[in-house]
Amino acid sequence: METRLEMPLALDPEALDPGLVERLMVEVLGVFRQHLPVRSLEGILKRQEGHLILLVNLELA
Repeated sequence: METRLEMPLALDPEALDPGLVERLMVEVLGVFRQHLPVRSLEGILKRQEGHLILLVNLELA
């Protein structure tokens, strides 16, 4: 079973340190791994209409 999630983040992309954004994404993906039986997991950050969007593509085991 494959599931796609879009999570808009209420953060100003211009004010964020790129390293902080990457660590945030790693933390969010870690929560998915910890609480769900995940076979595959991928996260992508993109900017859209002045917001950061975290796209998560996961396949449950």
